[in-house]
Amino acid sequence: MAPTSMRRALLTIATAVLIASASVSAWHGKGHMATALVAYKLLRPAMQTRVQELLRRNPAFDEWNNRLAGTPDADKPALRFALAAAWADDIKNDKNYTDNNDAVTGTRAGQNIGYRDKLRHRYWHFVDRPFSDDGSPLENAPVVNAQERIELFRSTLASTTASDAVKSYDLVWLLHLVGDVHQPLHCTSRFSSALPHGDRGGNDVKLNCSGCGAELHGFWDGIVGETSRATVAASFAATLAAAPSSPANDTDVDHWVTNSFGLARSAVYLNPPIGATAGPFSIPAGYRAAALDLGKTEIALGGARLAKLINDNLR
Repeated sequence: MAPTSMRRALLTIATAVLIASASVSAWHGKGHMATALVAYKLLRPAMQTRVQELLRRNPAFDEWNNRLAGTPDADKPALRFALAAAWADDIKNDKNYTDNNDAVTGTRAGQNIGYRDKLRHRYWHFVDRPFSDDGSPLENAPVVNAQERIELFRSTLASTTASDAVKSYDLVWLLHLVGDVHQPLHCTSRFSSALPHGDRGGNDVKLNCSGCGAELHGFWDGIVGETSRATVAASFAATLAAAPSSPANDTDVDHWVTNSFGLARSAVYLNPPIGATAGPFSIPAGYRAAALDLGKTEIALGGARLAKLINDNLR
């Protein structure tokens, strides 16, 4: 094998390993549940009934009900929907699911077989569009990614031939991935002389300040806080301003990702405080406040878009 071809092959393998091992979520549980709760209120009654039918097929359904013990029955459908939005992150710590032989370049990366699939598919959570501020060479995002999955799962929900077993699986992933792509760092990777193979959506950009976490990606994931309680997420979701009508009704997923990519460049990698290296950087109060405002806006927008996507497609 020629040296150039060998280098490319090694880079492909290294990228696959990094993607498979990356710890990625978006908004943490609170933000994902809030996105779903915003969406649930905007679903037509028939769609609310239909999604509850599909959620019953999820293997965690009884666990969700147990977690909602003592909650008024009238509130449980929306709260189950919220818990379902975090399921794709929950399986990262579930021994019934595995990362073994689960690479974005593997033959099973793009499969869509419902709950028979026991792979965690960590690479489904993001679409890392590359950019560089210093002219570093770029590496394209894998073809199996959050944007491609959202499009696939939307088409499955609209199908008249797909089984409810597969639709259930695709629905819970869709709830999660729509939230993911509204977190700007799930839609980009910055390439630089310090990080020539990209920063994995800020996972490799380190922070050093009180209360901001260890790295940039985690800071943005947790910008609205954290909770595993759907009722707490519901209280937070109720405080969010409604998304403007025009962007809320835009169901072009490429537009969503392009917008998040732009926000990453303009609002996340803001210099200062985020310099051109791998850090560590300190986050000032003004940056935190702006990040919180943006997080709230994007969660509300993601919820509205998720509702329209379901209302327009689910059969």
